[in-house]
Amino acid sequence: AAGYEWQPLERWHRVPPGLEVELDVSRAGGGSRARIPQPWQWDARISGEALVRRLAVRADSTMGQLLEQLGFSAQTHEVVWRQPNGTHACVLDCQWTAGQADLFRYANQIEVRCK
Repeated sequence: AAGYEWQPLERWHRVPPGLEVELDVSRAGGGSRARIPQPWQWDARISGEALVRRLAVRADSTMGQLLEQLGFSAQTHEVVWRQPNGTHACVLDCQWTAGQADLFRYANQIEVRCK
């Protein structure tokens, strides 16, 4: 799984879009590595809005800070992870960081909604 620290890349690895990649062409055996960039851009979906809003996200950005970047507060809005089929949803604690919530990996399954 992608992480915020550099991780070695092997030839057979699939690299998710959006990762920062360093290719080492000086060594025959590879030495390439990848990580989630700091910051990365999240296209936040807001319930009831047709357009997404792009936010800069760091590993230590909390859900509360992301809500503030959107002009919302944790008292009025919440960040919610939803299974792709919609059968299960979980509100993410406003103190959780993007790293703890694995926001990069699940970005397309997370939305912001009114409480």
